[in-house]
Amino acid sequence: MKRSKIYSALIFLSAMVIAGGLSYTLTFRYFSIEPDVANSPLVWRAFLTEGFSAFKDWAPTPDNWYFTTFPINFIFFALLSDDGKLPLILSTALFTAMTAIIIAAVLNSCKKSKISFLAIVCLTLLPAYSYTFGFLAHAFSHNSTHFFGVVIFALIFWNIKKNSRVLAIIYSLLALLTSISDPWFLASYFLPLLLTQMVFSWKKRAQENNTCYIWAGIYFINDPYRAEIAWATNTAL
Repeated sequence: MKRSKIYSALIFLSAMVIAGGLSYTLTFRYFSIEPDVANSPLVWRAFLTEGFSAFKDWAPTPDNWYFTTFPINFIFFALLSDDGKLPLILSTALFTAMTAIIIAAVLNSCKKSKISFLAIVCLTLLPAYSYTFGFLAHAFSHNSTHFFGVVIFALIFWNIKKNSRVLAIIYSLLALLTSISDPWFLASYFLPLLLTQMVFSWKKRAQENNTCYIWAGIYFINDPYRAEIAWATNTAL
């Protein structure tokens, strides 16, 4: 039993190392400079010269990255004393690799199978396509949102058995901050999770307080989108 655990740990660590290497290699190969990428260095430089007032003067788009990519990128900028391409590549590679690792960990918790660790490598290879085609070509922004979405999903999955209010508050706050940073999170993660909660609540004949949570979630989804529509309309006019 002990040997089996050690063997599984070694496989997992090996997969993590491979995922990290693949993620960095692919990110370095396909990473391109686009508006979302430029946000962090610009705000970082303004922050160094103006302090927190820089955030007040900054006029971001609805996907502002304040609570998702900015904190991570700022750490890399500070550690490397560089706000150029290298720290951005490292942060994007980190988001990509950790997303795959967390999903593989969730799969392993379901089946307790060593094969689930192969998902780490398989999922890490996806950016080779998504970096170069269509809507997902914004690798920097969407992979960061994927990371936080997967973290929230994993916490919710973990909380199914634990049924912890503290954990529920943690992932709820994290979901709120992520949706503020990138409204795309609402459609890609929050809405599916909310619909799943609605199904579970219906099956369990949810009490009135659960219904309140559902309606609060529906409002939470719709309100930011109304703001986005208004912003887009004003911009077009």
